[in-house]
Amino acid sequence: MDDDSDDAPDLPDTSWGPGSGPDRRVSVLDRTACLQHLAGTGTGRVAFTDPDGSVEVLPVAFALDARHVVLRTSAGSLLERRAREGAVTFQADEADVLRRTGWSVMVRGAVDVRREPPGDARHLADALAPWAPGVRDVWIRIATERVTGRRIHPLDVADLRHHDVPVTWQVASRSWSTPYDGR
Repeated sequence: MDDDSDDAPDLPDTSWGPGSGPDRRVSVLDRTACLQHLAGTGTGRVAFTDPDGSVEVLPVAFALDARHVVLRTSAGSLLERRAREGAVTFQADEADVLRRTGWSVMVRGAVDVRREPPGDARHLADALAPWAPGVRDVWIRIATERVTGRRIHPLDVADLRHHDVPVTWQVASRSWSTPYDGR
């Protein structure tokens, strides 16, 4: 992790990073790693708070340019309205349930809403083709001003001997769990 990055939260030295403490499987991602993870996926979620205080989370297709998460939505949509208020958070993740690994990245920053693609984002039009029917003529860019993330590293079978972790076995469409006894 880059020490000069102010994107990562301050965490106790004893609990983060592969190979240290009981939570060695979890590590904080630096900015570069976060952006690399985002570049490798095309779906995420946008979260915002409604005026009544409830939280809304919407799935979105997105693309990443040099300094922004870019997505499209319909004119007049709830997402456009909340983005124009400037209070949205973007999150993407991937998980491997069988290996109990994954990562999660969150992006917060200034929001730019336009009816035409910004000049530096025109090349993203194909990557942002809508999944759902309808016209998506509003472009939303969220600046990558604050980027944070975490990764859960693969579970080492040796770790199972030291923790009461059930092992899930999946064969065809059947699955069952059993405690791992170290043999």
